[in-house]
Amino acid sequence: MSAHGADLTLDEVVPWLTRRIRARVRAAPRRAPLSEAAGEAHRIYEANVRDLPSDHLACKAGCGGCCRAHVGVEPAEGFAIARHLRTGLSDTDLAILRDRIAHTAARVADLDPGPRWEAQIPCAFLDAGESCAIYPARPLACRGYTSTDLAACDASAETRDHSLPIPADPDRLMRATMLRHALAAATARTLSDGKAPDHMELHVAVTVALEIDERAWIKRRPGN
Repeated sequence: MSAHGADLTLDEVVPWLTRRIRARVRAAPRRAPLSEAAGEAHRIYEANVRDLPSDHLACKAGCGGCCRAHVGVEPAEGFAIARHLRTGLSDTDLAILRDRIAHTAARVADLDPGPRWEAQIPCAFLDAGESCAIYPARPLACRGYTSTDLAACDASAETRDHSLPIPADPDRLMRATMLRHALAAATARTLSDGKAPDHMELHVAVTVALEIDERAWIKRRPGN
């Protein structure tokens, strides 16, 4: 990644990204600092991968093979997804989806990545066509893990063998990883104790975010 045309070292990238995210949070309404932080991280990611080659990518709309894997997210991303759902769904549809998310969370919350993959429980956000229903708000883990080998995806899914490697595009994965670190750091600075919260399983994070306002969540954190 680069800032204003200048290449940055790895040690400089995450602090720079953190400052970018924090600047967005300071300019946004105070009622939604976490979802704004996540949204800015997502925007930075998309801007930085827009011109990368994509012909080699196996991931396509309607291919939900990887959407049965463990997905860890930053809590801020859970609030960004909840905000996206509240904006785009009717109260009835949101209530139905909320139940599905909570049901999936109960099934997968305690599963490590291996058992989670073996169980092949689909993500609650997969639609009937095996496409992501929250694609614009999907977390960095999903954005960054883009397979380059469809056969490897199929083999891993068919055998339910988590140890079978699925090659991912390294440039996209690196950018997503750095932004996850930056988003965690930006979240920590929003909390009075200055400590980054633990990663959360996707469905658990969204369940929490749909149950409590993000400002209330911040106030309930230790030290707030």
